[in-house]
Amino acid sequence: MYAKILLFSLSGWLISTILVDFVVVPTLFSQIDDIMHAGTIGVILFTKMNVLEMVFSALILFSTIQMRREKQAKILLFGASCLAFIALLYYFHLTPRITGLTNLLLVSPSEEVAREHQFYHDLYVKLDSLKLIILGILGTMFFIKKEKI
Repeated sequence: MYAKILLFSLSGWLISTILVDFVVVPTLFSQIDDIMHAGTIGVILFTKMNVLEMVFSALILFSTIQMRREKQAKILLFGASCLAFIALLYYFHLTPRITGLTNLLLVSPSEEVAREHQFYHDLYVKLDSLKLIILGILGTMFFIKKEKI
């Protein structure tokens, strides 16, 4: 049962991240001329995505803890912990910080605020890349393990 929860959570998180990062956001920014308006919509989208990621990370962490007797449990648990850390960082720090900076840029744009906003945005993109890699590795480990059974 926990293996099914893990598979559902890994694939759901991977698919939703790919859809948002490679379909929804590029479409949003290509269709809306005002970059600040597109950014505001992006912040709303990522705030909602963060909630979904918290659910997926909890399910993945819970499942891997329950599967602790599996052969590769330590690697699964390490990966699940990294994913949970990323989800928590997004939810409690990065997205609120980016939201605040986006709102500040709307009210009183400045070079310093724009640089800080870009820093947090770049960090978010790098963490998203790491998240996709970890999800891919854990998913691959799951399928390789199932092949041997």
